[in-house]
Amino acid sequence: LGRPEGEAANLAQAVSHAWRGVPCPVVAAVHGVCFGGGFQIALGADVRVAAAGTKFSVMEAKWGLIPDMGATAALPELVNRDVAIELTTTGRIFEAAEAKELGLVTKVVEGDAFEAALGMATKIAAGSPDAAAAAKQLWHATYDAPGDPPTEARLLKLETDLQRRLLLGWNQAACVARGLGAPEL
Repeated sequence: LGRPEGEAANLAQAVSHAWRGVPCPVVAAVHGVCFGGGFQIALGADVRVAAAGTKFSVMEAKWGLIPDMGATAALPELVNRDVAIELTTTGRIFEAAEAKELGLVTKVVEGDAFEAALGMATKIAAGSPDAAAAAKQLWHATYDAPGDPPTEARLLKLETDLQRRLLLGWNQAACVARGLGAPEL
């Protein structure tokens, strides 16, 4: 449980928390059983696609533990405090449909979650990589602010600064051209 000097996460937490440092959105596919550490790794992704019927649990409660692989950073962004407390103190098993209702997964699909997640990632990759990275940076700054929540003025300034970097960049121009029907190069 040691934490390297200057790092936010210890080794166990870095398994899920490291996704935040990846500049592009991270899409996770979840199927079957997603308990304990596996659930926390999935929670670290920016987007989670689950197959219908997938079972979830913050299983650490069954073993007299608390989640220790990054759920503390992810859950407050996704669910209310009472839900986080209930899930982490009971170890209750629930299915993908409820996970979607709670905000723990982005999308529930019939069939292959991997193919659906890959399709979503492909769609993201087809756009501007600069815009995808800027969107992730913007939303993480909005939801992940350490200490006091960010002010509207700070968030709006960040939005403006990111947009300025995107406007008239090569990737933005390529998206506009593609959107107007220009042939691929």
